[in-house]
Amino acid sequence: MDNTETVKILLFEDNPGDIGLIEFMLEESTDFSYELKNVETLNEGLKFLKFHSFDVILLDLGLPDSDGIETFIEVNKKCHETPIIILTGLTDGKIGISAVKMGAQDYLVKGQVESTLLERSIKYSIERKKAEEKIQIFANIVESSDDAIITKSFDGTVISWNNGAERIYGYSADEIIGKSISILESDIFKGETKRLIEKIKDGERIRHYETLRLRKDNSLINVSITLSPVFDTSGELVAISTIGRDITERKRAEEELKLANMYNRSLIEASLDPLVTIGPDGKINDVNYSTELITGYSRDELIGTDFSDYFTEPEKAREVYQQVFQDEKVFNYALEIKHRKGHITPVLYNASVYRDGSDDIIGVFAAARDITERKQAEEKLKEIIEELERSNYELQQFAYITSHDLQEPLRTIASYTQLIERRYRNKLDDDADEFIDFIVEAAVRMKDMIQGLLYYSRVGTKGGELKSTNTEELLEIVLYNLNAAIKENNVTVTHDKLPAVVADEGQLIQLFQNLISNAIKFKKDDEYPRVHISAFEGENEYIFSVADNGIGIEPQYFNRIFEVFKRLHTSVEYEGTGIGLSISKRIIERHGGRMWVESEVGNGSIFYFTIPFITESIKS
Repeated sequence: MDNTETVKILLFEDNPGDIGLIEFMLEESTDFSYELKNVETLNEGLKFLKFHSFDVILLDLGLPDSDGIETFIEVNKKCHETPIIILTGLTDGKIGISAVKMGAQDYLVKGQVESTLLERSIKYSIERKKAEEKIQIFANIVESSDDAIITKSFDGTVISWNNGAERIYGYSADEIIGKSISILESDIFKGETKRLIEKIKDGERIRHYETLRLRKDNSLINVSITLSPVFDTSGELVAISTIGRDITERKRAEEELKLANMYNRSLIEASLDPLVTIGPDGKINDVNYSTELITGYSRDELIGTDFSDYFTEPEKAREVYQQVFQDEKVFNYALEIKHRKGHITPVLYNASVYRDGSDDIIGVFAAARDITERKQAEEKLKEIIEELERSNYELQQFAYITSHDLQEPLRTIASYTQLIERRYRNKLDDDADEFIDFIVEAAVRMKDMIQGLLYYSRVGTKGGELKSTNTEELLEIVLYNLNAAIKENNVTVTHDKLPAVVADEGQLIQLFQNLISNAIKFKKDDEYPRVHISAFEGENEYIFSVADNGIGIEPQYFNRIFEVFKRLHTSVEYEGTGIGLSISKRIIERHGGRMWVESEVGNGSIFYFTIPFITESIKS
């Protein structure tokens, strides 16, 4: 206590002589100055305490309105935080002792008190009260702690046991105080507590020691314990304090994390693709076995090195790494990994950032897909495509030359046959006239077939420009071209609103003419031909349909009718060369579309074809 402090004292005393004596003794004090307030009755003092606080109370138990231990009880109830010193007469010693037991700091016998004793009692009472408050605060901390705080003797007997210990181990203080702490030991750790106590006695400190303990319900829990020595005022080791923390959930989480890491590691190692984790500095943090194989370096050699050093173009590798940090991911970035022995592996690099618990980016996870076989396949495919293009070109040239050169002798045959027909008809017998007719018809049909084949070969190479084409206006041209056949056969042609498409106008006219001509040709005998044309938008294309009410087609011939010269009927039944639908399909394929038919015998047919919306690939 600082001797410069002013001690505020409340004195309960109704005897003027005793009041004067106490004032005299206080004036002789050298350790502190004082401020004294005197009240003569209990009620007066209690009222005063409502509005004022004091450092110490000097209480005479014999007051005009209260006498005995009840006086202390009332005052202590009113201000139990203020130290109280009992003033008693010569015959009141037992009452003073009772008051101390109930919480008073000291008691003094009137007539036997001198200034030094009074001064010391006041000083120690204040200091002792402060110490008790600190002890109480510490006790409250101990009791409110979630950790188990236990004191035990050298033989392991439990001396103190807080609420945290009860929550963790399941035993109440009444159940375990006085018993051996070994009750918490599992069978596999019997004797562990004794060994730990011996280490403390030898001067060792035991901090965050992890072990297993047995709860009251016989369940095992993981705990982390810290053991500390407890000394008395003389510095002698008298007990051991243990702070225990339940780490069962933490251990379970650690085990789950360990299993997850093992599982993830197994997945990483099972991958045939090289997998790498890279830090913000571009250094490799971890790799899998596939990375070792593709680079020729061991895991230990790779970790800590710059990942870009293993590519044929390090700068390009660094650029893509920076791009990952900017965009948080990249896909299918082409790079080449170089093996320590020199050979190169083409890869597609895929990467994304990974984050820590605070969601901060701490690195990049990268996977490299070996595309060696794909590259080889692409080269092979390129060779095949080039060969097919060359072959197709040669085939087209052959078809063109052949069909062109065949027409000249064919024209000669037809001309001389027709000359014979004009000059010798009815001059020979009937068989000769019939034979001449056969020759003329065959020559004309051969000419039509050669011209059809020539057109077929030119669809892909001699077509016009693909440009915006109004199909409704185009259909008017088709109907004008077929006007004679339409009138002759009483054909009704209708259509819905038709879109503008990107197409070769000349070839599209040929397509519609072929389909409408077929609808007229393959009409039913008892019904006038009807043709309806419509179109609607698909996902990326226009879908056209040309529907008729003709004789229909059997399902097994749906594909056959699009093959060159594959007729379903003889030329006697239906004229034609059998190449019209083949040309139509080839026209649509040149436009990037598809063509198919739906039909039922006797109920007509619907021919469908698609023309894609305009794209750069179609333009080219």
